[in-house]
Amino acid sequence: MVICDKYNPEELVEAAKSGKYFSEAVVRTLFNRVREIFINEPNVLRVSSPIVVCGDIHGQFFDLKSLFNCYGEVPTNRYLFLGDYVDRGRNSLEVLLWLFSLKVRFPEHIFLLRGNHECRTITQTYGFYDECLSKYGHSGIWNFCCEVFDSIPLAAVIDNRVLCVHGGLSPKIHTISEIHSINRFREIPLTGPFADLLWSDPEEEVGSFQLNSSRGAGVLFGRTAVETFLQENQLQLICRSHQLCLEGYKYLWDQKLLTIWSAPNYTYSCKNKAAVVRFIPDGTCAFSVFEAAENPHVQAEALYTKVEIQTITYIHAFIRVKLYLLSNTGPVERNYHNTDRTLPPPTVHVSFINEQWFAE
Repeated sequence: MVICDKYNPEELVEAAKSGKYFSEAVVRTLFNRVREIFINEPNVLRVSSPIVVCGDIHGQFFDLKSLFNCYGEVPTNRYLFLGDYVDRGRNSLEVLLWLFSLKVRFPEHIFLLRGNHECRTITQTYGFYDECLSKYGHSGIWNFCCEVFDSIPLAAVIDNRVLCVHGGLSPKIHTISEIHSINRFREIPLTGPFADLLWSDPEEEVGSFQLNSSRGAGVLFGRTAVETFLQENQLQLICRSHQLCLEGYKYLWDQKLLTIWSAPNYTYSCKNKAAVVRFIPDGTCAFSVFEAAENPHVQAEALYTKVEIQTITYIHAFIRVKLYLLSNTGPVERNYHNTDRTLPPPTVHVSFINEQWFAE
């Protein structure tokens, strides 16, 4: 194993890109530096084009390399990432070390937003916490990283015309200035405008806003909500991530809302494409769609994911059946779900790889 045990911003970028193991001292120094940068950035970043916008990464380090091949690495091009760097994939630490190293080295060429997975509760469930334990033998690095998460900005506006955010809109946020009033330096709450920005989803059958019961956090927002927000803030487009797109991206409502997804073959099983979008000064944008990169561990990772899902499903089914037998009063009505995505009810035929489980 090749170890990077010296903190040098110029050398760290190449070390992180090659997937080198960082000593704990180097990791802590890097996290301190990048946290200082985030703290000095506002809740809503103001950035200009040309800039490449990227969706969820979810620990897929080898696919992050493919992503940068689309338009060239930093600082050749400027990048904006919409969050969800960790969990699900097996290389969340490598993803963070690379992106954080780039942020420290080129702070005005790469911008990072917070996703719903950049928090303590979700990372303890979906892999990042366990990855830190496995690679460093204790939870100290994970704790330190969560403090960095608490400092990451929430949104960005490109050329005063495109709002970028991880999840979506909130019924309690009507203007960009109201996002600035949020105290972001904390764990993501379960309810309220902070949660909505990172957890909400668009829904074609919803007019304005509706409870997002499938996730247990955030809201569902519709065409009316999007058009009203754009008009009141003199914007043209909302660009977000947070949901798997089989073709890498998806427009809604006369191209007023764009979902971008940047993790190909998500969880090493979904067979989806990924995309990034490049906004340019003339007001147009261009997409680059890419497939999953070769991953030396992909077979092991796919097996790991499938076994993990099967285990969760069987445990969930066992609990529900047990409760039913104990109560003997009919079907179990209580909604047992995890924080990130409601699990399906127990049935005789269970689909272990269900796309809806991965709407992140």
